[in-house]
Amino acid sequence: MIKRVIQLLLLVTIAITASSSTSAQAQKREMRAAWVATVYRIDWPTSVNNATAQKNELIAYLDNLKAQNFNAIFLQVRMMCDAFYKSSYEPWSSYLTGTRGKAPGYDPLEYAFEQCHARGIQCYAWINPYRWSTGTN
Repeated sequence: MIKRVIQLLLLVTIAITASSSTSAQAQKREMRAAWVATVYRIDWPTSVNNATAQKNELIAYLDNLKAQNFNAIFLQVRMMCDAFYKSSYEPWSSYLTGTRGKAPGYDPLEYAFEQCHARGIQCYAWINPYRWSTGTN
């Protein structure tokens, strides 16, 4: 009987220890994310047809998020059957250059990944798989 009580106390101690270490790990991995909308240039990029300005805007945006302890972003990379990345299926986004299909001179998704990772921020690609256009066109 005493042996069983000791075994039970040992199991409870192990469970409490495991629970507290799991809680500490969960806090380290807590996601504090921002949605970065590119459609209509809501969040980024606000400049058109200027790769340097777009890159600088993104750096400032990410630096601000890092200062506020964000650790992840959801970057919209496909808005209206166009892309913020080189694709053999979709044209370049008009939100980058003002003209659908015109290359911006860099890969915005690749650049965003590099800049996020340099700041310890996770970068997730967010797509809209359906919309082709808005308005009467």
